[in-house]
Amino acid sequence: MLIFNSASLFSQKKGMESITIPELNTHISFLASDELKGRDTGDPGLLIAARYLATQAELIGLKPLDDDLDYYQNYAIVEKGYNLEKSQITLKGRDGSLAVLKDEFFMLPPGGALETVIEGGVVFAGYGINAEEHNYNDFEDIDIEGKIVLIMNRAPLDEEGNEFLFDSKKWGSRQNFQYKIQYLARENPKAIFIVMDPKSGSGSIADSNPRIADYLRKSTGLKEEGEGDIGSDRLKIIMIHRNVADKLLEGSGASLAELQAEIDRTLKPKSFLIKDKEVKFELYMTEDEVVVPNIFGYIEGSDPVLKEEMVIFSAHYDHVGYDDEGNIYNGADDNASGSVALLEIAEAFMKEKKMPKRSIGFLWVSAEEIGLYGSEYYSNHPLYDLNKTAAAINLDMVSRRKTEAERESGRNGLTIVGGDSV
Repeated sequence: MLIFNSASLFSQKKGMESITIPELNTHISFLASDELKGRDTGDPGLLIAARYLATQAELIGLKPLDDDLDYYQNYAIVEKGYNLEKSQITLKGRDGSLAVLKDEFFMLPPGGALETVIEGGVVFAGYGINAEEHNYNDFEDIDIEGKIVLIMNRAPLDEEGNEFLFDSKKWGSRQNFQYKIQYLARENPKAIFIVMDPKSGSGSIADSNPRIADYLRKSTGLKEEGEGDIGSDRLKIIMIHRNVADKLLEGSGASLAELQAEIDRTLKPKSFLIKDKEVKFELYMTEDEVVVPNIFGYIEGSDPVLKEEMVIFSAHYDHVGYDDEGNIYNGADDNASGSVALLEIAEAFMKEKKMPKRSIGFLWVSAEEIGLYGSEYYSNHPLYDLNKTAAAINLDMVSRRKTEAERESGRNGLTIVGGDSV
């Protein structure tokens, strides 16, 4: 439980007077400048920001916990991406024919093993829906255990493909796959191939949602010793291109578009085992390691007993780099503002005649925008004993504009969110 008296923290005039608008502007102008190019994790701009914060911490007079670290807590992030040259889907006919398809696919969840190979027969299962309330079951009279299951996204539609014929909240929402997976996972298929339905007008998820495609092409995670391939035993879900589905169905008597039209018209499943063909799915990943730093400095407390405890102020200093058109996301509010606030708070403490009773830590974390990795790494490898950490106060986006109602009221305020409320 966190209880503190704000008046006692900043009661003395000298410390408060050290927090000035010109200093705040100077720090933010540098951290949010175009030269730092959005402080994206792994980019040079982030390392420049780290060096700036470490230099300012030293100028203020903060102590590093370990002289060898020089304010830095370095850690490694592993970045994985698709090796498009090696990755492919091969269709093998019983007559010995081979078709190697290089159309891009996407696996859920991203990441995992550096090499994923799946082979087996394929069952077409319509939309992949078992909906008793609609008396509709794409899995009726077919066995999908140990098979690769090919399904379309969405659910039965009207002729134009605009209106859903089933409950639109459940099957028509963007989250409809959560309902499908509940049944599919219980039936133990080898893998699931999802294809954009023909009425959607998209050949791939990259056509309809490029941002999701970009996210799926790569993954990031902390490098930890002894870490295995997380999720390697999970059910493999692969979003394939329409071209692959059409090639799979070639010779079956109906195309994907014809099968969809028939299902939608009759509301009857058209599921079947695709005969005389097997699939070999191969996904190969590249792996790169990026070393990024947290920055940490502290003020030793003045009380002989209480100084063994520490209150930590934290803020993330990274941002997201560029947008799709090459424009810089400067990140003045998110979170140069919180990072700069820490500098000014630290300086205010140092200007006081008497140091606080407890020790005060200042932690600038990185890689927040891509997964809270800096915070996670510090939590797993704390520079100060967590059992002696009395409180942690995080500052994020402290320069937001007031709402219209707040401006009209003329009131100032500070919102404090506790851990149990996040």
